[in-house]
Formats: sequence, structure tokens, C-alpha cells
Amino acid sequence: KVEITDEELDAEYQEYAEFYGGEDALLESLATYNMTKDDILNDITTYLLTVKLIEKDITLTDEEIQSYYEENKDSFTTDDGEQLAFEDVKEEVRAALLEERIDAEYGTWLDEKFEQYDVKTY
Repeated sequence: KVEITDEELDAEYQEYAEFYGGEDALLESLATYNMTKDDILNDITTYLLTVKLIEKDITLTDEEIQSYYEENKDSFTTDDGEQLAFEDVKEEVRAALLEERIDAEYGTWLDEKFEQYDVKTY
């Protein structure tokens, strides 16, 4: 019972478009692979649903979050380079660690699917 909203789908699509330099450039790139906007939206939907399934099984402890902060302090600074206090960025740290864990789990899941099925890539 995992769902994604239109807003989540649109936000991810916009990230793709930004990566390619705008929606026109993205659509042009897709066309070279005989893909349409609907094709990429279907791919994004599958990706987002998979991420949500993976995320449900990930739990982060306060100790893990604190440890991640300590190991990555340089990532949590002001524009002037001043260190931000853990309590001020705890949710940002949690989100970064969660994203890292999701990426790792997604990679593992994808590897399993490539072994399980005859997947062709172009």
C-alpha cells in the first residue's frame, strides 16, 4: 500500500529536467532513445515506489544520526564555513543519512533483480 503523489512525481521529474539543462533538453535526449515523457514518468514512478518500499524498512537511531554528523561535519556549515550545531541540523543530517541508506539498499535491490531476471540495457 505504497503510493506517490503527483507532487512527488513532478518534483522528481523536475530534478531530471534540471540535470539535463531543462525540460526541452530532457525530452530531446529521451527522443534519441525512442522514449517519451510518459516513458520517463513511468520509470520515475517505479523508482519512487521502490524507494518508498525500501524506506519503510530503514530505521535510524539517534546514535547513528549523531555519528553520521560527526563523520560529515564539513557538510553542515554556514555559508561562512562555521560549523552548525548538531541540534540545529539534526533533521537535515537524518535526511542525508536516510538518503545514503536508501541509495545503498536500492543498489542492492537492483543488483538482485538483474541476477533474477534477464535484463537488457541499451
